[in-house]
Amino acid sequence: MKAFIEKLQDTYTNLYDNKKALKKWLIAIVVIISIYQIINSYLNYDFKHFIDMELLLGLYVFFLVLFCRLFHEAFGKWYIHATRERLSIKYVKTKMPRKFKTDGDTGAGKDSTMNAIKKHFRDDLIEKIEDDLEYIEMICYPYDINKLNDYLDIHHEEFMTNIKTKFFSSYIDMMKINNCFIKKYYSKDFNTEEHLKELYSLQKNPFDPDLKIIKFQYNDLIQPRHYLSLLIKYCMLYIRINYMNYYVVTNQPTMETSEEPALLFSTNFTNIQEDSSSWPWPIDGNVIIIQTEGDALYPNTGISKNKKPMKTGYRNFNAFIRHLLGENTVHIMIGQKNSRTEKSLRELNHAFISMIEQTKVYGGEKRIFFINKFLTWVKFWSEKSPRRKAREKQLRRQSRLIEKITRLENSGYIYADIKISKSELSGEVPEWTLKKIFRYDKAIRENYTIRLCFKLKDYYFGYNTHYAESVAEEKAKNSDTQFHEVMRWDPDLILKKKHIVYMGYSVFDSMMNIDRVSINKFKKLDKNKKRIAKDEELKKKVSKVVTEVKKIAEEKLDKIVKENNADEKKEVQEKKG
Repeated sequence: MKAFIEKLQDTYTNLYDNKKALKKWLIAIVVIISIYQIINSYLNYDFKHFIDMELLLGLYVFFLVLFCRLFHEAFGKWYIHATRERLSIKYVKTKMPRKFKTDGDTGAGKDSTMNAIKKHFRDDLIEKIEDDLEYIEMICYPYDINKLNDYLDIHHEEFMTNIKTKFFSSYIDMMKINNCFIKKYYSKDFNTEEHLKELYSLQKNPFDPDLKIIKFQYNDLIQPRHYLSLLIKYCMLYIRINYMNYYVVTNQPTMETSEEPALLFSTNFTNIQEDSSSWPWPIDGNVIIIQTEGDALYPNTGISKNKKPMKTGYRNFNAFIRHLLGENTVHIMIGQKNSRTEKSLRELNHAFISMIEQTKVYGGEKRIFFINKFLTWVKFWSEKSPRRKAREKQLRRQSRLIEKITRLENSGYIYADIKISKSELSGEVPEWTLKKIFRYDKAIRENYTIRLCFKLKDYYFGYNTHYAESVAEEKAKNSDTQFHEVMRWDPDLILKKKHIVYMGYSVFDSMMNIDRVSINKFKKLDKNKKRIAKDEELKKKVSKVVTEVKKIAEEKLDKIVKENNADEKKEVQEKKG
């Protein structure tokens, strides 16, 4: 059913894309029918018959156009959005560069667009891993894969390592213990040690002609491999997708899925030439590295020599990333202008993506229309209802309706117009369609502009645009000025010396002979005085609280002592009695 709906959506989208040609065909058909009616009426009927037939034809055309318009508004345009989204996802997975720098103005939608693209890159990595697992399972028929999976589930911690030799050692031990998980059908005359020796021999020299007699080997005309070599990859990917199922590493707080946050990026992972560097990357690679504000973090000016990417090793990490982490790894850097990033990093990007514009298409138009009508009625009764209980009920209903409207709106789509170029200075480029790009069966070398479509919730889910707010909070704690205390301009709107001192521009200071050092010293002293006064005030408050606590404690203690004395007297009297 899903395939049928997608086919219907694709068909309608193709018709919509060719609507100009369809209009011409419709006009041509109407003209041909009209000519036929003229000739027919002239030969067999009268002019009145021609007018009647033309009116009937006009009605047919009117109802056809009306039906098409209504269908488009009700269903057709959503078919188009769904088709565009599928094509955009296909573009991300098959044609989009996997190492690029994104730029755009503040608020242009760089982070949100990359957030949506990240989701589909992640899906692509998982799909590739699942395909590889299925492919290896079909090839390695002599082995009991279910028993292998059970063993890996029990001993998965042993295989969760980024050291290949350690992984291989655990793998060999597993095969020795479990007789290589060979099926009973193939276990006759099977020798585990001999089987493992065949693996070592093929790994050492896969092109040795004497090794062609090995039964359990796979030859794809590129390199002969033992089935156990394929099972090593199978184990690696099985552990990755089931127990290390995280792929996104970023310097921006981001949710990787609806339940799990992404991994935190560290320069120690990429500065491979520094003594403090570490290598946490998984053996199979398959990661998505995203760094936002790359212009500020790797600027082309103002970096000390020891911190330059060429010196720290980050440049070499970028250069060899495909060899280090595999061909499916994605590396994205986000900034405001491509040319501001350090040159040695810019020259290694496969492409430069510039954000041009975003267009939102909110969902649930028809339902929202009726909900708004009902909401108006609910608002009326929430104001006019004489009973408080009824008013509160209407207010609850109003809140739920507003939430429903927002959810429906967020079920829509966002179109992102982006420019993809091979250089950071590309100028004007032609606009291409996704279908045109898919017609290329090779890498695209030209610069072009395209329009991508993704679901609105994929754009904004799981990332924080104000992720640096903790920096602002820390600065605010150490600030001696509140927003309502900021100096205002005088009503005469004349720049005065006090304004120049307050603003702190060095150019104005030199023009007005202002001694900024002395002013800063005075500010520092004043700040220290305020801090001392604040500390003393805090001490007084603490002392007052301590005194009150002491007083309360003494009163409670006296009360307890009196109660104990009264109890003792009562006991003495009872004994005497």
